[in-house]
Amino acid sequence: VAGDAAERGIAIHAALREVSEKLRPRAGSEPIDEASIARVLDAAASTALSAYRRLPLALQRSERGRLIALLRDWLQIEMARPKYRVFATEYDTTLLLAGILFQLRIDRIDRIGPADQLLVIDYKTAAISANALIGDRPEEPQLAMYALSLPQSVAIAFGQIRSRDCRLTGWSDESTTMRTAEVRLNAPPEEYRGKWSALREHWSDRLEALAVEFRSGVADVNPRNASAWPNWASKPRHWPT
Repeated sequence: VAGDAAERGIAIHAALREVSEKLRPRAGSEPIDEASIARVLDAAASTALSAYRRLPLALQRSERGRLIALLRDWLQIEMARPKYRVFATEYDTTLLLAGILFQLRIDRIDRIGPADQLLVIDYKTAAISANALIGDRPEEPQLAMYALSLPQSVAIAFGQIRSRDCRLTGWSDESTTMRTAEVRLNAPPEEYRGKWSALREHWSDRLEALAVEFRSGVADVNPRNASAWPNWASKPRHWPT
């Protein structure tokens, strides 16, 4: 496999940014001819390959083919979506929690629906579930932070970029839900009364509390699944001072 995990992540993000920007005027609206798609994907693969520090020539051709196939898989999902518009890629924003100003960079923001509402997308090259955003200690808090930094957002989603397993999955306002084989934008779970506003309020409260812990230097061992870590959960920890 070419490069390490960090390099592969940087490479695919760079390629996705280029695809989004070059196809931005037409995505989700007018059909795009195959020749244009091929040119964009080839250029995006070249951009991605430049992210590798050292890639032997023998691997460059196979890696280019892998990247183009992966981008084409993702593009099939993009083209099947209802009309949308890419509003921004790698969008810089901030969020203040417990007096800490977090500097954030959002992978992508789309405008969706007749009201041009905002969908926030975070690309992932590993398998991911929308449930990673649910609970008192979300496993993937950054996407919730992105949503809070954009009060006008009505949906968030992970863009899972994996060979033969690309998908868009997340949570949305009731007016922008979508459910197909590869796109799942669901209304929030019943514990939030199915309301986007209630889910946002939960994120705000919980992330504020976690930021307070961080600022206060709290470092207790507190696994999400305590039953899987009985030794940690049952024994007090004495840290060296």
